Amino acid sequence: MKAGLKNIILREAKKNPHLGVRDISKLLKEKHKIDVSKSAVSVALRSKGVSLARGRKKHITFYQGKTIQDCGLLLLKAVDSQIGLYDILKDELHAYFSNLSAQALKKFLMMFSFSAYIGGKIEENQKRPGFLKLSELFSYPARNVKYFSSQTTDYKPSISLGEVKERIKLVSTIKFYFQNNSTGFCDAKLTTLWDGACNIDDFFMPLHYVRERLKKFIKDKTVIIGYTKSFDYLSALTIKFIDGISSGIERLELLDEKGKLIEKIECSLSSPAFAIGYYPRILSKGASFLEKEKRFKRFSLSEGEILYMPMLTRFSQLKGPQAVILNNILIKTREKMLPNWAVLTDKKTNLNYLIEKYMFIWPYMEKSFLSDMKRIENFFLDKGQKRNLIRHIPDILNFEKEEDYRQIADILAAIFKEQFKEPDFKGNAGRYTAGKNFCKIVIKNLPLETKKEVNNACLYIGDKRVFLV
Repeated sequence: MKAGLKNIILREAKKNPHLGVRDISKLLKEKHKIDVSKSAVSVALRSKGVSLARGRKKHITFYQGKTIQDCGLLLLKAVDSQIGLYDILKDELHAYFSNLSAQALKKFLMMFSFSAYIGGKIEENQKRPGFLKLSELFSYPARNVKYFSSQTTDYKPSISLGEVKERIKLVSTIKFYFQNNSTGFCDAKLTTLWDGACNIDDFFMPLHYVRERLKKFIKDKTVIIGYTKSFDYLSALTIKFIDGISSGIERLELLDEKGKLIEKIECSLSSPAFAIGYYPRILSKGASFLEKEKRFKRFSLSEGEILYMPMLTRFSQLKGPQAVILNNILIKTREKMLPNWAVLTDKKTNLNYLIEKYMFIWPYMEKSFLSDMKRIENFFLDKGQKRNLIRHIPDILNFEKEEDYRQIADILAAIFKEQFKEPDFKGNAGRYTAGKNFCKIVIKNLPLETKKEVNNACLYIGDKRVFLV
């Protein structure tokens, strides 16, 4: 390997100490157009007396420890996980920007839309702290920026947003068809069980979001539902659902707010694992432990340490013969407190994996449960105004100059505001920290209620779950 190349590798490793050899290899290809394998990077660094831990960096990315001047724009990326707007535009516009790869084009769409949204020229905005990180760029690619801009003015792309309108249709309910010929209903957020189509708007979600969530569950063969609303005794509705899911899932149907079919998903899952939470303070009758009480085990999560104890438990009804035997995982967050949450499952092994998966999706379930009960109560007192996300989607987007890419950010901002009531993303400085499968966005001047709503919405940036703190 030439000395010049070794010096470039060493320089980038020193500038980016948080990157492993895999990410340095990617950086060299993107920033310097140098294709070097990760093993060659490792050899070059060792020859200079620098050694890095093997494998992927699990708890850190190039965002780590970086202040981002326009950190609020990360929330636009997060809400895009509900509809995949950038992915659609990337595919539709690729013919106009053939010199760019599909992933590079997606980064440029983000960069130009963010720049136009905050105002000013992109050449100046790229100097703002953390701006390039928003688009997952390591450096400012001046030549490709010029190419992207000239292609826009020369060809003036025009894109229909019919597919986006289809993706953003609100799903109210997921209807389960079980292999024992019974059916069950869950809201689109997979929050709780219902005896029919859910009609409370707070539990509706865009079609694209629901598809992606269900795709993950089908792949993992594990269905995770936030909680059962059972009071006193485990409800007949919940027992019926558990019996059904234990038999296997034949197919799923996604329903609109009127209970009409939007889409069918064939899955044919035989005996999938499941986890359903419940609030111990209100579901405390009819439960009898079938084994001696054990010690609580400690388990560390990204949000802190919890203690849990699995107990084989029989849940019976006040009247009638209905009963079910389940592994009842009692959860608490402090040593001397009573369990403040619990999870029902049929799994008896690998419980750490199941708990981590459940808490990853529902990390604040006790608080979420109590606020959801108020939502349900308020719905019957005053139905309020329903969300209409489609009204924020124009029929066509026309791009004739750089400033026109603001339309993309405007759409995402309007969808975010419709759901989370946050009016503006400009000037929200903050920090971004990424772990193995989650990321934390720290923005101090956002309302606490907005942060709670975002955290309960299960948004993603890439494959990382977003937590707003």
